[in-house]
Amino acid sequence: MKPLVIIVIAVGCSVVAVLGVLFVLQEIAFYQAQVEFDEYQSELARIESIEKEKNQAAYDENRELCNQAYPDVMSKGSEEYQNAYLYCLNYGVEEALFSECAKMGIDRINCSRMTEEELLNNRP
Repeated sequence: MKPLVIIVIAVGCSVVAVLGVLFVLQEIAFYQAQVEFDEYQSELARIESIEKEKNQAAYDENRELCNQAYPDVMSKGSEEYQNAYLYCLNYGVEEALFSECAKMGIDRINCSRMTEEELLNNRP
């Protein structure tokens, strides 16, 4: 065989070998990225589940406090009283109390100094 043919065959084999190695390395990198992504997704789902449990616990606690602040919401029949209860559920007890203060003309600073009992007893 002529030396030129041997060189062409050697170069061709080298190019094919390099392309094969690059393809294998790309597949390995893709697999590793997929594994990392799957781990990330599972961690994200775990964190989301924990946050959901925390939010549910906070909502349950808030609902309990609102039930204590507005104990007879269904029997009173007053739409304003029921709206105050719903406001409490949506925004929390503290914001509901600030809202009650605003209705009585009390600013937030003085409202925070008052106790809940004073506010609830002064409610119309």
